[in-house]
Amino acid sequence: MIQSKEQAEALKPTVDAVHEAGSFFSAQLFHVGRNAVPGVMKARGQRLVGPTGGNYPDADAEKAAKEAGIELEEMTLEDIEQMKKDFVTSAKNAIEICGADFVEIHAASNYTLAQFIDISANKRTDKYGGTIEKRSKLVLEIVDLLVEAVGADKVGIKFSPYMTYPGGGSGVDGEIHCIAQYAFLYSELERRAKEGKRLAYVSNYEARLSGFTKDGDFGLSTEYSFEWASQIWKGTLIRAGGYLHVPGYKSLIADVNADDRTIIAFGRYFTSNPDLPSRLKNGYPLTPYDRSKFYAPGEDGYNTFTTYSESESK
Repeated sequence: MIQSKEQAEALKPTVDAVHEAGSFFSAQLFHVGRNAVPGVMKARGQRLVGPTGGNYPDADAEKAAKEAGIELEEMTLEDIEQMKKDFVTSAKNAIEICGADFVEIHAASNYTLAQFIDISANKRTDKYGGTIEKRSKLVLEIVDLLVEAVGADKVGIKFSPYMTYPGGGSGVDGEIHCIAQYAFLYSELERRAKEGKRLAYVSNYEARLSGFTKDGDFGLSTEYSFEWASQIWKGTLIRAGGYLHVPGYKSLIADVNADDRTIIAFGRYFTSNPDLPSRLKNGYPLTPYDRSKFYAPGEDGYNTFTTYSESESK
């Protein structure tokens, strides 16, 4: 969240630098919920909250919370209303002060909005829990609030329908199949689009992403079809996840050539290949990424990986 003017002004130089480089900036907004680190929340005097009290992602999360002396509480309706206000404030700050091109509602990866969507995390019995419609209610309310606040063309949203790592969602094996749940959400977004409020884009993690492997990387899982989403949602669709692990980039080529509204996103390989588009276009080999440098401070990391021509000259 970007809840204060000071936070927004601190981010603005980064946004300006992205614009100067000729690209666009989307500020991702999210609330952590039950996925927060209990010890950090305790130290900062914050509550650990989620859709349902005591419903931890897994045994390790429950143990960490109890050892930190903080219990997972159910968000009250007042908590939810405050969170909605925080999303609106953050969106306005991102667009009006930071100068961001878009704001992205993060409703994926086991953060709070994904928790409300998922039946394994959301056991509420009020207006935000129970049926597919009720579990979708909060994220759609936030969509509508942000569209009103900054305009539909400046709002995007991110989902991860198939993701099933601990506490991350039920996927295809849940009580409610993920396609049933997310097809409703896509339908609601498309209905709004037909009413003149089409979002800038919908972004998705793909089925090829499973859980974390022992070495800290994402594992490859069964490759489920994602065509149902593009059949429902007729706007810009960003697809990401595991494309560069598929031999010959077959799925990448098929998806990027499928239509003129699909955008393929990359993460890990962009950290070690600053010229990734050029490498893919020309068939140059990719430099393996180094996960230990993903979030490391200092010069040894993003700034030290070279382009293909630079690496060849060494």
